[in-house]
Amino acid sequence: MGRPGYFNQNSDALIAQHQIAGIYFRAEGVTKDLAEAYLYAKNVAEKTQGRSLFYCCEFSRARYITAEAIAESLSKIEGAMTSDDRKRAEERRGAWTP
Repeated sequence: MGRPGYFNQNSDALIAQHQIAGIYFRAEGVTKDLAEAYLYAKNVAEKTQGRSLFYCCEFSRARYITAEAIAESLSKIEGAMTSDDRKRAEERRGAWTP
């Protein structure tokens, strides 16, 4: 977190990636893509290193995406993946950027 009135761009980007992973997982307005969901969720899990993400707000109660919620999202995605999904994720991972 920075000074009041400034956003932390790194955590904001990770929050967005966490949400994008869920969108691909649930197929909300996009074609369901478990490999893409996994890549986003895995990136968030690696970048947060077991820590929660500050979500909102300077002027009200703080909210977080908890470390447990991050791990649970990744676990749900991994659990739904087929071997083909895993293969596609591994093939994409080297050149993939969020």
